[in-house]
Amino acid sequence: MFQAAIQPVCSTIRAPAAWCFAAVWGAAGALLALPGGGGLLPYDVGQLTAVLVLSWILLLVAAPAEWAPERVAPWRSRSQVAVVALAVVLTGADGMAFHRAGPVALGSIPLWSGLFRALLAAGQAIRLAASLSNLVTYVILPLAALLALGVRPDRLGLTRGRFALRALAVWATPPALAIVGGVVFGGHRPLRLLATLGGNVLQNGFSEEFLFRGALLTRIAALAGPAWGLVLSSLAFGLWHLGANWPGVHGDAIAAACAGVCGQGSIGLGLGVVFLRTRSLLAGTVIHILLDAV
Repeated sequence: MFQAAIQPVCSTIRAPAAWCFAAVWGAAGALLALPGGGGLLPYDVGQLTAVLVLSWILLLVAAPAEWAPERVAPWRSRSQVAVVALAVVLTGADGMAFHRAGPVALGSIPLWSGLFRALLAAGQAIRLAASLSNLVTYVILPLAALLALGVRPDRLGLTRGRFALRALAVWATPPALAIVGGVVFGGHRPLRLLATLGGNVLQNGFSEEFLFRGALLTRIAALAGPAWGLVLSSLAFGLWHLGANWPGVHGDAIAAACAGVCGQGSIGLGLGVVFLRTRSLLAGTVIHILLDAV
């Protein structure tokens, strides 16, 4: 029993990808801890600890899934990674422009910025906020490109998967309890909470899960293995939130990037473990929606 409990820990310690994540996270935390760096809050350390504990529990209750190699031509596999990386960069630029962060030129990318603004305006006109723009730019466009490059939908997590209920039991319980506590003891309005949850379904939950776990993680994993897919997609997820973190650090780009690595990067790591264990976007999407509502 003890050996089964520590086996995931031992495997993680031996993985170079794990050491890469630890080094980057530690460097980001050190920069935030410096005077004027934005402050490494105990919350960030506590959040990473919670992510690691919940991930460890999930590894114990859900049997590992074999990661069967994808037999595709090297040029095709590299093209798939390039397509997803381009989507991440472009949507990250949209996020920075939306939050008025960084150079003004990020909001003037030929063709792309105009498409984003048109989709955003259309979504707002039908009371979908950014759900329409996110669905098209995070999901539909990269999905169409990946399908054209020969990726099967099930390889992108578009399947029922396995152990979804177990993953939800482990990961969804803490945020669900926090949400209920906010309603019961914090005076949060149930109707407003339901509106927030509903808005997160496409705007953040499914769209971000597809782009970073279904698309980016799997395409990197096809080239370099699931461990590197998990780590690199998690770090990218953190850096991608640079625009959202910008106001909180008073426009300091380095602090915003470090905050993303320590904050959203940690969450991305946990959601990536959920994806790898379930091989589906289902559980991760529900967990993502709940976490955004806390």
